[in-house]
Amino acid sequence: MSTVHLLMVHGVGGHDHLSNLLRTYQSFRANLQSAEAPVLGEDQIPGWRLAQFEEGATPPVLRLEPRLPPPEDGVGAVCMYEVNYSGFAGVVRRNQPLDLTGLFLGLDLAICAARQRPRAPRDPVFGADTNALAACLQRVAGVFTAGTVPIIGAPALLFRNYIGTFVALFTRFFEDIATFVLDKNGEQLISAHLDRTMDTIARGMRAGDRLVIAAHSLGSVVLHNYIVRQWTRGAAPIPDTVITFGSPIGLLVWVWLFLDFEDMDFRRPISADPYFCWNPVSSGTASRQIVSWINVVNSVDPIATAFPVEAVDLSTPAATIAAALTGGAVAHRYFGPDTLTRVGAAHARYLNDKQRFLRILLRASSLASGRLEDVPGARPAAEHWAAVRSVLLRLQWLLFATAVAAIAGYFAVVGAHVADARRWWLAAFYLFPPLTIAILAFFQRLLRGGPTKRITSALIKDMRLDPVSLPYRVRTAWRSMWGQLDVDPMAPSPSYVARLLANIVSFLPTLAAMAAPLVWMTWLTGQPPGWLRSWTDLFGLRALGALTTFMAYVIACAAFEIVRTWRRVVWLLGGAAAVGGQSPSQI
Repeated sequence: MSTVHLLMVHGVGGHDHLSNLLRTYQSFRANLQSAEAPVLGEDQIPGWRLAQFEEGATPPVLRLEPRLPPPEDGVGAVCMYEVNYSGFAGVVRRNQPLDLTGLFLGLDLAICAARQRPRAPRDPVFGADTNALAACLQRVAGVFTAGTVPIIGAPALLFRNYIGTFVALFTRFFEDIATFVLDKNGEQLISAHLDRTMDTIARGMRAGDRLVIAAHSLGSVVLHNYIVRQWTRGAAPIPDTVITFGSPIGLLVWVWLFLDFEDMDFRRPISADPYFCWNPVSSGTASRQIVSWINVVNSVDPIATAFPVEAVDLSTPAATIAAALTGGAVAHRYFGPDTLTRVGAAHARYLNDKQRFLRILLRASSLASGRLEDVPGARPAAEHWAAVRSVLLRLQWLLFATAVAAIAGYFAVVGAHVADARRWWLAAFYLFPPLTIAILAFFQRLLRGGPTKRITSALIKDMRLDPVSLPYRVRTAWRSMWGQLDVDPMAPSPSYVARLLANIVSFLPTLAAMAAPLVWMTWLTGQPPGWLRSWTDLFGLRALGALTTFMAYVIACAAFEIVRTWRRVVWLLGGAAAVGGQSPSQI
């Protein structure tokens, strides 16, 4: 009798290996969304019993065995393992902390520089308009650049009891991604840990055993990196079945090509010091073990992507990769309800989907009978992406209404003393979220932007003039007047006082946007509002209400831009052109 070894790989999250392992096991046994004690009918694997649990093992292991003797050619046990690199990444970041504003500005500048490079005419990468996708990427980077300090900086100090969890998750998400994707040392440490974990599991396997790996979110990127490095090496264990869910592989591979390779050609790296820490690994046409790869995409999951065969291993011809995949391609499965309440939350709800995703996981690991292809509930790709765009359109208008309500509330709070109806005229300039974010991003680039470790001042000065490059060019010219040119990679990080002053300066554009209505109303009445003349009121409930409503406005504008860009990307990838030889309906 054989044993199935099921490894769950997670990247971002606040839990340790043990608690994540127990969550996976509990999702098999009970309804994670229920507030009541579980009943027998909820058990997805009633024919299996817990035979062994070693929480002190590395990785922790949970062994299941059938309650009744299986046939000779059946599965005699399923061993579950878990690795989670969130805590691991946290250790790296505590030793080398990141400034998110600097991180986003560096990414924004790198995208701007990549867009400036001339491109030879060639087929669109991944079946979409490269320039249009690059514009979307620049817009998202601009949103993060504009919103870091106004949204999670100064206001987080005042509202830490209310948005502290959001700020922590937001920070952890990008720090974890940066640790593996942008930090070579972090990537090597995490890769070495996964290699050791795989070797440990392999030592416990016997002839005829199967290895199944299910990877979520950034964990799927870690697994993808492992497969590319190890697929042609006979000594490293390769899974029989790979299940990726909530995976950003398609997004990260596209961004990697865009930033680090000339004309997005994997054979033409731009420099020896790329933005991404990964190095091209050429394995040619060497033989590979056959892998069944299933990629599950929840509806309105902002991280999950579908990706063509080419994205599995850019160093190898697509035909070679297709020959090593069951069915000749990655099998994309589309699940999840199309509702506004699931936007964002869908990324963390895969293990709650007992009727679809869990059935795939259970059948892959032989805890349930049946073929993976026969799991019901999957929708055609075209129907999925059309539904996603419909939901995002509704969300976009809801966010617009929220922004309008928030700015109206702000004008009402700060102008309660003004009877002149003209006090509302200035509000018209705040009713276009893209303009608000563009202005905030412009001033963040102007105040905090400049050369980075990868982008030199000479490169910035040679950029074509456009709304994104202009503030970088102005700031670089100003810095050169004071003798401040390129960044010294060995220079120490700014002190705490310097970082605090930088954040204060970064908040000035938001403060100016908040002050403009007050200046307008003062001009209308001939005198400043009475509450501004009192120190008690200046730090009282009215000022707190004004700050709260304006922060709600900025957050709504940022979310509006993200959703608007999301809809655009979905249309470009799912409704415009072929992807990897497939029609949009097959993506």
